[in-house]
Amino acid sequence: MTYSIFNMVDFMGCYAFDMYSFRRAEQMGLTQDGIYYMPTHKEQNKDTVNYDDLLAQDFPAVERIINPLGSYTVFQDSAVNVTICELATRQFLRCEDEGRWLPDEDIQNPDGSENVVVSGYLFQDVHVGDKIELEVRNLRDRPVKSITAVVIGKDTEPSYSLGLGSGVTSGNEGISWFDLFDSGSHNGIYLSEGAFQRMYDFTEISKVSHRMPNSLIIFADGSGSQERQQVMEYARQNGHYITFEDITSYSKAAAKRILLSDLPFPLFLLCISTFSMLAVATFLTEVQLKEYKIYYLCGCSRISSFFNSLILVGGQSYKLGSRSLTRADLGLLRQMRNELLAQENTGDGGLLPGTVAAFFEGR
Repeated sequence: MTYSIFNMVDFMGCYAFDMYSFRRAEQMGLTQDGIYYMPTHKEQNKDTVNYDDLLAQDFPAVERIINPLGSYTVFQDSAVNVTICELATRQFLRCEDEGRWLPDEDIQNPDGSENVVVSGYLFQDVHVGDKIELEVRNLRDRPVKSITAVVIGKDTEPSYSLGLGSGVTSGNEGISWFDLFDSGSHNGIYLSEGAFQRMYDFTEISKVSHRMPNSLIIFADGSGSQERQQVMEYARQNGHYITFEDITSYSKAAAKRILLSDLPFPLFLLCISTFSMLAVATFLTEVQLKEYKIYYLCGCSRISSFFNSLILVGGQSYKLGSRSLTRADLGLLRQMRNELLAQENTGDGGLLPGTVAAFFEGR
């Protein structure tokens, strides 16, 4: 039973995360027209170059390109991923469940603190409105200063950020929203680009931040098919791409595959264990029927006889009206049973000594 429950819980967790990824993609508007662009990396550390080259194309069909800057900071001696939200990203990447999202205006608080949105289990005891201390480190991973941040929003569990690292060289087959969110960070902090610059005012931002390998390209609503084809041709020449529609189809297929392949086994185990428990309970009840009959012959009512049998099995106590039966009465019950069996086995009339059976025939 325990093993079957563990398998069922594992299945429910996988299926719930698939559904969570799809809902989060819908929340971000990723189910509209667009493509997931995976450029070919011929050199190391070329993510920023690929992104800048994509921006330089200035395609009329493109409404926005999403590729947030990333970095890290330290919270309570634990490294936490930082998503640097530029204006286009702040207007797109909304993930707060409590509080509010980062405002469009990049303004520092009067007391010098910065506004942040947090996510992940490290912040489970942090509430909206709390102030937290973030440790800023240099390129040698040495502490430089501490920054006070005000939590204005929180992404409650489950909380996975969007990761744009899946499918870099494998083409577009089988990529789902589950893959994109699964490759993201779990514990994270979202802050504006200006707030990050103020945190790292002692060095260049490019030295302490990085672009993700791939990008999300969102088409404008009024763009034509030929204009969109130009974007897809550019993506094809410089790497791979997959449309949002195809990602959604793969996501639904993956969820269906989990239902068909992973659900039957734990469900089978659960049914077998449940049937086994019922069979054992039926067998034990059958074994106790003899005890039940003996107590009934002793003058106990049907209900009392039943509870007496339960006492022998579980050692519990029961109270029926003004009469109570406890484990201390087991000796008396067994003595009554043994006396009745002894009388039955003697030749003096069995259960009713001194009495004989008479048969009368009519004439």
